[in-house]
Amino acid sequence: FNIVLPVAVKDLVYDGTAHELVTEITPEVGVTFKYSLDGGSYNTTLPKATEAGAHIVKLQVFSARRKVHEVEFTVTIAPKELALTWEGSSFTYNSKPQAPVAKLDGVIGTDDVKAVVSGAQTNVGTGYEATVTLDGPKASNYKLPVEVTTTFDIIAADPVLTAAPAANTLTYNATAQDLVAEGNATGGKLMYSTDGTTWTETIPQGTEAKIYTLYYKIVGDANHNSTDTSEPVNVTISQKAID
Repeated sequence: FNIVLPVAVKDLVYDGTAHELVTEITPEVGVTFKYSLDGGSYNTTLPKATEAGAHIVKLQVFSARRKVHEVEFTVTIAPKELALTWEGSSFTYNSKPQAPVAKLDGVIGTDDVKAVVSGAQTNVGTGYEATVTLDGPKASNYKLPVEVTTTFDIIAADPVLTAAPAANTLTYNATAQDLVAEGNATGGKLMYSTDGTTWTETIPQGTEAKIYTLYYKIVGDANHNSTDTSEPVNVTISQKAID
């Protein structure tokens, strides 16, 4: 058997177009080549494929209308490598999962391919790792670069003072009275002090008729910053009138 046969085309890369999978050879007089692609019917047309992957080509050789030879070989169309960039490396806590956004460059035409990022985090922390994979009907035609991960941080948010402590209107009655109406905050605990040094969650009280100075601040939780000490709040317990 000394007939020159077609051979597999090498170094094919997906580009959205159909590629001939074997070299075109004009058979000798009286010789016919018939091809079957991936188990389909045989014909004399050179087999073509568009999608990335391994394609099985079967070749039958006929001489004087008799099949004299048969061979099978695999032709590979390699996936196209996409360029990958990341957007976002630091996020402020917002109580929702957050992660960098993966941007793909090099997708052909209207191919339905998307980047799927895993590793989103919610709480404050550093050195979190996000990883991207490809998804979509055309994803198998593409590949990502070797490095598919990135790191990111989530930083603390500022707490919110939803209700500031307000001075109560007080008159001496010989008992301890709350100096302010209770304040409220989200993202931390509201703390009170009468000297700017010693702090407590309990609203300070006063008994004697005089002017009291009170301070407050928010001590943030694990996902929030703490605030600076407030400006002083002056609260007066007035003297009781004597009838």
